[in-house]
Amino acid sequence: MSKPKFKVGDFVKLKKNVKPGDYIDGYAILTSMYEDLQKSRQIEAITHFTGKGIYVATVNDWYVPFNSLEFATAPEKIIIYRNGAEVVAKNTATGKTGVAKCNPADEFDFNIGAKLAFERLTNPEPVKPKYYSGKVVCIDDSGKGHIKGKIYRVIDGSLEFENSFPTLTKFHSLEEINKLFDSQFIELVE
Repeated sequence: MSKPKFKVGDFVKLKKNVKPGDYIDGYAILTSMYEDLQKSRQIEAITHFTGKGIYVATVNDWYVPFNSLEFATAPEKIIIYRNGAEVVAKNTATGKTGVAKCNPADEFDFNIGAKLAFERLTNPEPVKPKYYSGKVVCIDDSGKGHIKGKIYRVIDGSLEFENSFPTLTKFHSLEEINKLFDSQFIELVE
């Protein structure tokens, strides 16, 4: 006997190939059931008929065999609430939040905070990529623009050349620098 693929609380809907009038595991798919279960609905209970090996879910008061269901996405719900001098917007489906904090010098206004928190939830600040920074020593110049034994700076991913112009390419690691250049570098530890 296989374990059921669904559990109470899962969001499901009828499979695309299921139509009104179909009989699945002895259950008729009624037109009203079909229309209701086109939307994402939550499983309320699960029943197993041991003699037949059939799992049936109670979904919006319908008894629906597992073989006619597929997972659906949970409906998106955003809750906005006050927590002291903060307003928090939370997406219950993903758990992500956006927060607006009131400056102590300002008067608290829930509406302004709600707009800011919602904006921060739906349009978060882009994550700035982390680039390599530090000092490196050229250990093999291969005659390609760097001098063996010289110390070079890498600032926010850009390696300076002998003529002090930095590279346009941004590097995330020393390994990336060594892969691109014929010259080879090691990190200077001071």
